[in-house]
Parts: sequence; C-alpha cells; structure tokens
Amino acid sequence: MFLEKLDGYLGVSYQRPDGRWSMSSRGSFDSEMAQRANQILAKTGLDVGKHDGYTDMFEILYPERPLVVDYGPHERLVYTGSVERTTGKWRFFDDYEDSAELYKFDSVQQMLETPQSSNMEGYVLAWPKEHQTLVKVKFDEYLTLSRAIQGNSPKRIIQALSSGQADQLRENVERLPSAVRRIVEANINDIQAQFDSDYRDLRAHIDPILAHVATLPDRAAIGAYVSKNYSKNTAGAVFTALKDETLLEEYIWKRLTLPETVPVDEEDEG
Repeated sequence: MFLEKLDGYLGVSYQRPDGRWSMSSRGSFDSEMAQRANQILAKTGLDVGKHDGYTDMFEILYPERPLVVDYGPHERLVYTGSVERTTGKWRFFDDYEDSAELYKFDSVQQMLETPQSSNMEGYVLAWPKEHQTLVKVKFDEYLTLSRAIQGNSPKRIIQALSSGQADQLRENVERLPSAVRRIVEANINDIQAQFDSDYRDLRAHIDPILAHVATLPDRAAIGAYVSKNYSKNTAGAVFTALKDETLLEEYIWKRLTLPETVPVDEEDEG
C-alpha cells in the first residue's frame, strides 16, 4: 500500500470520560495543535470514533502553522490510518472523505522510478497484512527545503541577531527558495520584535532603579539596596547595567522568551 505522506502534525482520536470524542496531538491533550484539531472537529462534526476498537489518526493541517508543504488557506483533519487498540495493528479504512491519497504502484521499484511531485513530502509504504510495517519515503526537494529551514532555526536566528550578523542573516535568507524564505523571514521578524519588546520592558523596569541607586554613596550601599529590595533577575539586570549598559542587549538575548515562531523541527510533526 502506498499512501501520501502529509506534512503536518499528528492528531490522535480518543474518547473522553463523558463519552465524547476528542483529539490530542503527540504527547499532549492541550497543545496548540490539539486545540486547533478540536476546533476543526467541532466545525466539521467529523466522526472520529466510528471504527469500534480502533484509534483513528489524522494529520492536522492549518495555514498558520505550515512546515514545508503548502496546503493552502484551509484547515483540515486528514485521515492517515487506524490502530487496533487491543493488538496495536495498523490498518487503513476508506470511509473518510478527507484522507491521505492512495497510490496504485505495482511495486516499490515503480514508485522509486516515478517522478517526484513538487510541494509534497513523499510516501508512506505500508504492509499491514504481511509485516505491520510502515516506512516513510521523503522526496529530495522536501528534504532540501526542510534542511534549509532547520539551518535557520529560531536558535540560529537568535545567535545571528545577537552577534551583530543581522545583515548577513537576511542576505543568506534572500537566497533561500521562496517557500522557505517566507517562513524564515517571519521567524526573524517575530524574534526581533520580541527582543525589542523585552528590551523596552526591561528599561522601563530598571531605569527608575538606576536613577535611585545613583544617589547612594558607594557600591556597597548600592549592592545592599538592590539585593534586599529586588528579585534575582531584576538585580542581575541592574548590576549588568551598572557595569556596562551596552551589555543589557546581551542580557536580553540570553533570556529571550521565544515568540510563537513557525516550528522548524516540531516534535508534534506527523
């Protein structure tokens, strides 16, 4: 069996104690992806508990959280298979309207010789009757784009922005494929905006403190006052500014709370 490999987030159906059916993401009942899946479920009325004794699985797709493949502006729960709860055996039912596409290759060799489609992750090869084996086959173009995104992960973006390499970073991003560039540019802008916001908030918090300690007689008095009256984090920022105010930017970068960037190597990916 040859199935389309979808580039989204794993959604798993489950029955709540009150009898209603709901969706979780991988390892979480209340992640952003799980919440979005349940919103889609509520809108569509999809019957995700219709296969008695099975846990149905889906790919959660929505435009605000693209990975590499562009599925357009619509949010979807796409059926990808079911697991029998008592045995762990996988099977694919054909009674969902929106499900992973089936391909009628005669052999693995024929699949490999078929030209790879653009804007597609690849295939899932399944042998449910013989071996209960599932194998992912990812296309070359998809892997290239995925690696390009991983090479510009939020962590790497922060490293570049905090070390004064913003111009070089943006120059490199310009050379990326458009599908990847859109994601990375959004992440750069979100991270820079988060830094700017955190920096403004910190200055608003510590500037009055700095103005007050400037009236104290010596460093010992300043240290005693700050340590007694403020949290460890605030004291650290104040002492950093007293040492060298230019170090405050480095202080913020090291403690930056990441905004809701588009995930690059998300553990919920299906």
